[in-house]
Amino acid sequence: MSGRDHNIYSRVAIGITLFFFLTNSAVTAIQIDSCREISSSGEYILSNNIGNFAVSTCIAITSSDVVLDGGSHYIIGNSAVVGSIGVFVHNQTKSLTNITVKNLNFTNWSNGIYYNNASNGRIDNNTVSSSLYAGVILNYSSNNILINNTAKFNGREGIYLRNSEKVSIKNNIVKLNNGNGILLQDSNYNDIIGNNASNSLNYSEGYNSSGIRLERSNHNKIASNIGVSNTASGISVDSSTNNTLISNIVRSNDIKGIHSNIQS
Repeated sequence: MSGRDHNIYSRVAIGITLFFFLTNSAVTAIQIDSCREISSSGEYILSNNIGNFAVSTCIAITSSDVVLDGGSHYIIGNSAVVGSIGVFVHNQTKSLTNITVKNLNFTNWSNGIYYNNASNGRIDNNTVSSSLYAGVILNYSSNNILINNTAKFNGREGIYLRNSEKVSIKNNIVKLNNGNGILLQDSNYNDIIGNNASNSLNYSEGYNSSGIRLERSNHNKIASNIGVSNTASGISVDSSTNNTLISNIVRSNDIKGIHSNIQS
């Protein structure tokens, strides 16, 4: 090999080594093993179960561009702490964007997952059970995706949207909650597709519950869902207009398959 060829080979080898070093450094995830605040962007992986902490919030995400991967571990709350949240996505001074919460199990919180003023994120493959109130809440949080989650045995709604638009709620199992399975309030242009929202039980106040309920929510698409054996209706539309309902299975509900007080 000539000296010129050797120099070229060395530079190429150094370049390849540097590329792999930078690439591997960029994707290195941060291991977490306890309740904490996540205030910097990056990928975080829960390395073990977290349980029985008397805290108001276990994991507070206050930065954009965060992936939290639970690795199928549990975050177990203390139901005696009213207002507690398993994962709270919120920043008091700015909106957040691009936050993913996935592969986690939540139980015994007031609310399992709560996005507040957070957009363009993803809630994927989580199980939220035995919350005092709603399993998953999105408040003023638009353009998010909720997919392949299970919300069951919660004290109120399984999935609850307030003032949120262009959210995709797809392929979730929402059963046996003491409230509406999926509830939209003042939330427009959302897609609710392919969910099983069944066996909703009465609220603690005694009100009947539907599999999917819309209140003051317009221009939503509700398609290919299952709403069976709810104490109210499979799908209930109240004070809402211009919604599209297609190919939903609604049967064996206590009041109606589909109930609407306004043509939609």
